[in-house]
Amino acid sequence: MQAKIAPPTREAVLTAAANIAPICYFLLDPQRKVTFFGGGAASEFGAAADIDIGVPVGQILHGAPSVLAAVERAYSGETVEVTATLCGASRTVRVFPMGDRAASGYVAIVAHRSDDGKNGAGQGVPANLIDCLSEGVITANPDGKILFASRQAQVMLGMEDKDIRDNTLESVFPEISIEEFRLPMSKEIALPRKNGFSRSIAVSSRLTEVDGTDIISTVLTDNSERDAARHALAKSNARYALVAAGANDGLWEWNLEDGTVQFSARWRTLLGLEAATIKHTPEEWLSRIHPQDVDSFCDRFDSHLEGKTSQFEHEYRMKHANGEYHWVQARGIVARHEDGEPFLMAGSQSDITDRKVAEESLTHGALHDALTGLPNRPPPRPR
Repeated sequence: MQAKIAPPTREAVLTAAANIAPICYFLLDPQRKVTFFGGGAASEFGAAADIDIGVPVGQILHGAPSVLAAVERAYSGETVEVTATLCGASRTVRVFPMGDRAASGYVAIVAHRSDDGKNGAGQGVPANLIDCLSEGVITANPDGKILFASRQAQVMLGMEDKDIRDNTLESVFPEISIEEFRLPMSKEIALPRKNGFSRSIAVSSRLTEVDGTDIISTVLTDNSERDAARHALAKSNARYALVAAGANDGLWEWNLEDGTVQFSARWRTLLGLEAATIKHTPEEWLSRIHPQDVDSFCDRFDSHLEGKTSQFEHEYRMKHANGEYHWVQARGIVARHEDGEPFLMAGSQSDITDRKVAEESLTHGALHDALTGLPNRPPPRPR
């Protein structure tokens, strides 16, 4: 007679879910001491590898004062997100009072891991710690019977918790076989929505062992916003390409952080240049400016960078590929970070040689006799 295999405990199910979820976490008791942790929290937060239950959080996060300050705010009932440097990397850390333990004063510290899933075992993980994730988490037995679905997983699937747990992984995700779920797997699928559109979901899964029990742990990541952003960017780039192609002016974009300059096809055409012969550097631009105009160009450019002018605008001469100098007019405006530091300047450049020739002709005509070409006599001085 075959021995009956006992179902996994709720604690084992939640631990398996936390182990594959892309987080590391601490749970603190009312005395600011660690009651449990997981997801490789010790290494992720730069703590000693032999960290143990009961250690004051101040000993673990002494190098992250902003997180410690957030912990104190969380004990007052706030949910706080801060950016902290952990192990040399900038990380967003979320600190919040635990929902079912708020009256007792329990606080959670959660951060996304940097190691893509290589983590330590969780200990006694509460369900609402997993529910704080933006990712959905599902656990199932090796045959695919669903044991647990986080709140975000329910939202993504458009199903109630009971309905999900009455199903199997293959019935919820018919595009993926149970054999694939057992393997370390990552796949992107389209889930239908009630409005007729679909939601792009990345599904990652693997078989894990917790307390001697095999459990399939699955993480769902909603990529809809990412795809929408890509689509918007593609449309924006297409509009820019149409504007650049139809504009009479040449367009330029100067990245002040990496020192590169992008020139549109029209910008190059105005100077008789081929795409293959031009480098995307400031020197490519500055080296073509007439020697007598370089200083004034740089002065106007720097004045706008320093915020002394509302925009950059300057008329100067640039060397054409045929060796002649053409008059051009450049306009641009700077983009700044929130702290006021400039990171990009972009604008246009047009050929104004014909206008300059006409202006010089008018000036010459005003100062010279039309028949003889000799300078006009200055008017007599009053006595």
